[in-house]
Amino acid sequence: MNRKISIIFLLLLAWLNYSCESKGTVQTQSEGVKPKMVKVHVAKNETLREKLLLTGTVRAENVATILSAEEGKISRLPVREGDEVDSNSVVAMISPLLREDIINAARSAVQIKEAELKKNPGNAKISNELAQAREDYRFSLKQYKEKTVVSPLKGVVSQRLVDPGDMVPAKTKLFEVLSKEKLLVDVPVSEMDIAKLTRGQKSEIWIDAFPGRAFQGVLRRIHPGINTTTRHGLVEIELTGDFSGLNPGMFARVRFITRTLEDIIAIPTEAIIERPDHKACFIVRDGRAEEKILETGLETGGSIEIISGISRGDAIVIEGQQQLKTGAPVKIQAERTAPAKTERSEG
Repeated sequence: MNRKISIIFLLLLAWLNYSCESKGTVQTQSEGVKPKMVKVHVAKNETLREKLLLTGTVRAENVATILSAEEGKISRLPVREGDEVDSNSVVAMISPLLREDIINAARSAVQIKEAELKKNPGNAKISNELAQAREDYRFSLKQYKEKTVVSPLKGVVSQRLVDPGDMVPAKTKLFEVLSKEKLLVDVPVSEMDIAKLTRGQKSEIWIDAFPGRAFQGVLRRIHPGINTTTRHGLVEIELTGDFSGLNPGMFARVRFITRTLEDIIAIPTEAIIERPDHKACFIVRDGRAEEKILETGLETGGSIEIISGISRGDAIVIEGQQQLKTGAPVKIQAERTAPAKTERSEG
């Protein structure tokens, strides 16, 4: 009986010893896991701006189309494309067809009487008729003058559609003159975004022909209709400040700030992990990774608003979070805070 008790005691002692050794082995293996190197961003309050980037075309607000008042022949054209003109500057002279007919008839009458007098020198009757024909010719030149065409505004000749000597019907387009004193940018806007814009809203404009130079503009008009084919509306931006050098027809890149969020927690978008039903990120706490479920908001410029899930001062893993799990040991390679963001030229 005593021998059985001794055997049972020895077996129990051996099992306890094995159990302790096994636990020691597991603990040693856990402590021997090499921490994963990660980079972090310290969450802090920031300002986020929602930006709407669009493209458009520069145009002149005031463009005059100059037409011929009546049928006639272009007798003089003192200007051509690129010339600057003042208001009421003469841009063309037109000789009406009626004038041409009357003057030509009067001139022909003079020539006929001169020929008759040459054949009958000293003929008093022919001499008197020649004198009268010459007087009629002078009267026709004074009475039937050329028609003057003037520019209605100060600007630049953008189109000249006729040449000297051309016969033109009435109401023919002769010139186009545009004023560069006020320039606009026509911008198509998606029906999904046009509701974000309001009259008087400021914008920044970049022109490819002027790299690095930002122009300023104010939204002056929102057209009410939506194109049923493109599903875009149209807005007009008036250029303000110095826009010297710009020409109608130039391609423009436009940026609106449609929303500003101040004093919110925002983190770099590279920290976000897309789970099937939520967004998440890892933070570092006491040398170990901890996954946090996030509620997010505005995403812009490489940053994303955090509504809930982390707090200011949390060390957010932005590099090395792949295959990371809660409780895994980590080592911070280098802490960083988001640098102050500078506005990038959209041009």
